[in-house]
Amino acid sequence: MLRTAREAAARHIPRCRIAAVTVLTSLDHSDLSVLAPTLSPSRLVLSLAGMARRAGIDTFVCSVAEAPLLRNELGPDMVTICPGIRPPGSSAADQKRIATPHDAVRAGADFVVVGRCVTSSPNPAAACRTLLQQLAAAGGPRHLR
Repeated sequence: MLRTAREAAARHIPRCRIAAVTVLTSLDHSDLSVLAPTLSPSRLVLSLAGMARRAGIDTFVCSVAEAPLLRNELGPDMVTICPGIRPPGSSAADQKRIATPHDAVRAGADFVVVGRCVTSSPNPAAACRTLLQQLAAAGGPRHLR
């Protein structure tokens, strides 16, 4: 499926990147024990990403915790998109594997995904500015360096 998607994108939308989702940040070890009882979330992410890499995918959605593992395992040219980014002290809501902007930058995230901490804020613009300041203070995501 991933190989077919990558090939179709290359034919029809040359600049399109296909991103493989590994393990959702709303899942933790206890949730995943049903799907892969012998694997930790990190091992499952590495396994799924390895399959996607063999299909020619170089962009992965993963938690901040797995970003350095993927880069180490799959090489420096791969791209990480890390969801579950929250300012320090924010509610995790339904997310179980969250990180701060600082953590994301230190882990080498290429892109970060933020959501409710901005959209549910009484002042979304101010919340967004705060996140951008926190990312900048930490050195910015890898693609901005």
